[in-house]
Amino acid sequence: IDLSVLKPLNHLKELVIFEAGTIKNMSVLNELKLLEMLALKVGEIEFDMSTMQLPELKWLAINPGVTQKEFDGALIKSPKLEYVELIANDTIKSLQALSELDNLQGLIIWETVTDIPSIKELSNLKFLSLPAEHLKNRDDLKDIQQALPGVSLMATEGFCLGSGWLLLLFPLVFIFSFIVRNTGLKNKAEVR
Repeated sequence: IDLSVLKPLNHLKELVIFEAGTIKNMSVLNELKLLEMLALKVGEIEFDMSTMQLPELKWLAINPGVTQKEFDGALIKSPKLEYVELIANDTIKSLQALSELDNLQGLIIWETVTDIPSIKELSNLKFLSLPAEHLKNRDDLKDIQQALPGVSLMATEGFCLGSGWLLLLFPLVFIFSFIVRNTGLKNKAEVR
């Protein structure tokens, strides 16, 4: 897929590409300044995610081949991130960079959990999805629940990224968060 076809779409807010093989001209992403959601589950990407310049990004799905350096760099340059999804990535060993995201509300990890201690420090989390086999360990589950008492825990088993369910889930999460934010703003305005 050649992303240069996206150049005229400067108001694009969501980009989801699954099972596409090789993607060319990834640098076009940096021209999509209003992009809020980026999920690329593809074969080969010749693009250093740490060079992304997407200031409005709220949801980012991380591919299996993304390195620790790219992960850390992408998060630093995306301070508005609310949801991060790690897709079968065992090269990212430290999730410490997530603690710098003040707006982080959700973390979804598919298949490989590499850093539970950092996850337990994410006090802003409202939603955490981990592989089912990890949640089967009662001690780990209890530790996570004690460290993050208000978080909704869910197993990632049962869905796969190619299933289409997540394509429905992504917009629903955005709609729900928009409604919650707007309702909260109205309530604050009425109290004053």
